[in-house]
Amino acid sequence: MLLSNKKIFVITAWLMVIIAAAFMQFGGVKIYDIRPDFMLVVLIVLAGFTDNPFFYFLLVLGGAMLIRVTPLFFDSTATAVGFFSLVSFVVLRRIVWPGLLGVSTLIAGSTIAVYLVIHPYFLLTHPIVVLAELVFNCFLGVLCYEIVRYSCGERV
Repeated sequence: MLLSNKKIFVITAWLMVIIAAAFMQFGGVKIYDIRPDFMLVVLIVLAGFTDNPFFYFLLVLGGAMLIRVTPLFFDSTATAVGFFSLVSFVVLRRIVWPGLLGVSTLIAGSTIAVYLVIHPYFLLTHPIVVLAELVFNCFLGVLCYEIVRYSCGERV
């Protein structure tokens, strides 16, 4: 029994969200103390492959709940990641260059926006670290984009 592209995408999307949450909660990928915002990257990449806003909202809600570090419902990091992921979903529907270029641009912009919301002082005092994380996030975004594109096709 073969699975349709839509079912493969649903399985791939939830697996990527769970893996991203595990990486963020348990240390994950770190190069010279630079940790990428893996959940933000995964959610923005997945926004480029789904047209169903309800399913995407469930992905964002599930991802935000999994990366909370406080018992509060509104953790600042989780809220910012969720908000900018939803904004990226809307923007990806409106831009002229969807695809890898659009996703990479939104990852870069969202990385800076999350820093502006959560810790603007860090953005000003450590620009090299933020730039390195931005490059790291874009690299992970390209990698995740290719994984989803290979497993599911262009758009589900």
